[in-house]
Amino acid sequence: MVKIIKGKLDVADTITDDKFVADYVNLRKPVVLTGMTKQWPALKKWTVDYFNEKYGNLTVPVCKLQGGLSHPPNYEIKTKLSTYLTLMQQQDAHASTRSIQDMSDNKEHIVQYLQQCPVSYFKDIQKDYTMPTLLDKAPYTTFGLNTIFIGLHYDRPLVDNLYCQISGIKRFRMWRPAQGRYFSPFGFDTMYCHVSKIPELDANEAQVLKDFPDFAKASEPDLDIHLEGGDMMYIPRGWWHHVTHIS
Repeated sequence: MVKIIKGKLDVADTITDDKFVADYVNLRKPVVLTGMTKQWPALKKWTVDYFNEKYGNLTVPVCKLQGGLSHPPNYEIKTKLSTYLTLMQQQDAHASTRSIQDMSDNKEHIVQYLQQCPVSYFKDIQKDYTMPTLLDKAPYTTFGLNTIFIGLHYDRPLVDNLYCQISGIKRFRMWRPAQGRYFSPFGFDTMYCHVSKIPELDANEAQVLKDFPDFAKASEPDLDIHLEGGDMMYIPRGWWHHVTHIS
């Protein structure tokens, strides 16, 4: 179950569609639902061994990290899922003793993550979960694997997000949209205006403030939480968030 480190966050077991829209979507207010995934086979089935066995030969899009960033000039490459899963486990082992920016700047370690891969890539995987109707106009469903972190960003193209944590624990730090002015995003003339140029929030603080002085003007995160397996979180459009792998 979700653990709240800082901030105020509503937590409920389940919710009706009407109440979800009225109390959260219309108010652009995050909420965590802990009971929406209880019956999903994915919670037990989705392991590294399962994906290796069933989808290991599948070609998927991954991003290389450079300086802790997965965006310009680092675009998607294609690789077999089995290759990525092996690399993911290696990354996880190294991340316990080295910063992500240090790893991704070091040629000894190729840091990658699987991001926003359409679930349609994975034959029959939709049988492992039930799509909630809370956001019945959702344009797409995506799937990701990550043992490192997801840099500071908001979800494009300015969309609402139902984030489902299947296993493990991730730390979410979240800021309201107005704070984005202090996060040094890429320019509106790029495809990445929703992404901060700050490579790693947990790097040397003095260096971060030297390189990105506007960050000192930002408030503390509105929310700092640990999301656990089975938790579903509504991330309103425009909310900035940084996600770190805990386990």
